[in-house]
Amino acid sequence: MSDLQIGLSAPDDLGRFDPNAQRAALAAIADTAIDHVFTADHVSFIDGSGIDGPVRLAALGALEPRLGLHLGVMLLALRHPLVAARQIATLAEYAPGRVSIGVGVGGEDRHELEVCEVDPATRGRRTDVGLDGALDVPDVRVLLGHLGAVEARVEHLHGDVGRLELLRRQEPVSYTHLTL
Repeated sequence: MSDLQIGLSAPDDLGRFDPNAQRAALAAIADTAIDHVFTADHVSFIDGSGIDGPVRLAALGALEPRLGLHLGVMLLALRHPLVAARQIATLAEYAPGRVSIGVGVGGEDRHELEVCEVDPATRGRRTDVGLDGALDVPDVRVLLGHLGAVEARVEHLHGDVGRLELLRRQEPVSYTHLTL
């Protein structure tokens, strides 16, 4: 596999089509130089919209086995750590070698924390606990955004972080969204 990976945000409206059309759309993506599909993970925004990232990746992975499955970012603080680890492990079981999980603490929509009954002051600690379970899942690439002092804390809490990759970005990343 090349160091450069090219991904595509899975089309938001893909689930509105019949399964054959969904498979055809994802096959068309897999037939290009695109390595993976990406989805977000948001339980519920203030307007009630949201998406369960692990469930969506499971559906996408079943529809097209040639594509990697990237979740960015999984909001571990919003889930019980055992449930999150089970979701990740089940994805890895059905899509071996294809799963990458970005981990974050969330917070851009405080309503999401509120509806999940999570005190915003505890989301870092809750993410640490969830990260323990995520790192225990074999054959899954786990990524954590580089946040300065957080890197040292993660290394201290998790020792040899193995599959954990701390992303360092000097410049903002721009994304282009394509539609089919």
